[in-house]
Amino acid sequence: MKTKDHAQGALTRERLFLALAPRIETHRIEGLGEVHFRQLSLQEIDTLSKRKQLKGDEDAAVAVLCLCLVDAEGRRLLLDEDVEALKACGFRSLEALIAKAAEVNGQGALQSDPKPLA
Repeated sequence: MKTKDHAQGALTRERLFLALAPRIETHRIEGLGEVHFRQLSLQEIDTLSKRKQLKGDEDAAVAVLCLCLVDAEGRRLLLDEDVEALKACGFRSLEALIAKAAEVNGQGALQSDPKPLA
């Protein structure tokens, strides 16, 4: 009996990297419409973690947006230099984008996540 996985053939290096490539997710954000978010790579997450240690939480949160916000083809909408300009924007305007970027990259709290004890 052949299973679906067996029918596809054995895992190859190329298929593994293709399966693990960062994906683009599309979400509707109120006031902005359809927004594309690219999942970050492990290398980018590590760089952002170091940035957070050096420059703080708010800088890292906005830097995530600069890396994540893409067009439908996956091209970045923002440059690294846009971090300061974004930090000057109203927080309420950025809040939904920051939350969705965190969620797309596995940083948002899930319902099943244990809550910290007080």
